[in-house]
Amino acid sequence: MKKGNIKAITLMNALLCFCVVAVHLTSWPLAELNNDSLWYILLFSLNKLLHFSVPAFIFLSGFKLFNKYSDVKIDCRRFFSGRFKKIIVPYVISVLIYFVYFYSKAWVSLKELPQYVFLGTLSAQFYYVIIALQFYLLFPVLKGIFKRSPVLVTVLSFICTLCCQQYLHFTYSDRFFASYLFYFVFGMLVSAHREKIKKAVSPCIAICIISGFIHARFSYFSTIGKLFYRHAYVINVIYVTSAIIALYGICTYLCKKCDGIYRLSAVLSAVSYDVYLYHVLPIAVLQYDIFPRLSLTPGWQFAVSSAVVLSLIAAYALIKNISRSKNA
Repeated sequence: MKKGNIKAITLMNALLCFCVVAVHLTSWPLAELNNDSLWYILLFSLNKLLHFSVPAFIFLSGFKLFNKYSDVKIDCRRFFSGRFKKIIVPYVISVLIYFVYFYSKAWVSLKELPQYVFLGTLSAQFYYVIIALQFYLLFPVLKGIFKRSPVLVTVLSFICTLCCQQYLHFTYSDRFFASYLFYFVFGMLVSAHREKIKKAVSPCIAICIISGFIHARFSYFSTIGKLFYRHAYVINVIYVTSAIIALYGICTYLCKKCDGIYRLSAVLSAVSYDVYLYHVLPIAVLQYDIFPRLSLTPGWQFAVSSAVVLSLIAAYALIKNISRSKNA
């Protein structure tokens, strides 16, 4: 991968991490606000638009894996053992920590623990890990098929994802890899043709703005019962895909213009998986243990939660960066 592309992917990874954090920060006040208030509409729209972040993370996985292994034979033993150490072990530890917290409140039982681990149902953000693990298992096969017919595989994956999201609904269908297959394959395609994708950035920014406005507006009216959003999944796929390319293009541009942005994003990106796993915990502590003792409006709760969580992320990233510098 070219150096510029490394920088763009690093910045994109850091920004997406903050997008996920923002999704959960904005989710809490929505339950307290009147759905016809301006703040509700603004936070709802922001929350809905930022949901592209998980498909974008899947896109990044496909991009990075294909970039690393496109011309290299995969040593499956090393490949899977590496994912076990870097992905599964930290995930299981985080599930146990969340479980202890919820168990202390008598909200969960010990017999449910295996389900929480294997299905990622204990906290909202864990479902992404379950999806990612499926793609890690499938990648050696997907890579071989993609190398033979990249365009055909991309088109078929798009149809598969669209059909699954529009028509395939069952318990835990949000954790089924086929519902996100296109984003992973699309990441592989962009990795293989990243120079050509530059031409699509400007149109995708325009498509992202238009489809994002439509998606947020229709979703809001659907939520309050004033509209049946029939083609929600179709518009969502269009929005997410264009948003991914738009963000990729913007990150490429920013990294070329300011190297300081890359250096900062590298610090944040290095801890992004930890942040992803644990950012909901301080939000939960605030909402369940701190705020009930205070008389704060939803607006102040949102402000305090944001300040606390972002401060913790900054402090953790700084400490980890200092630690790595000392050990280097």
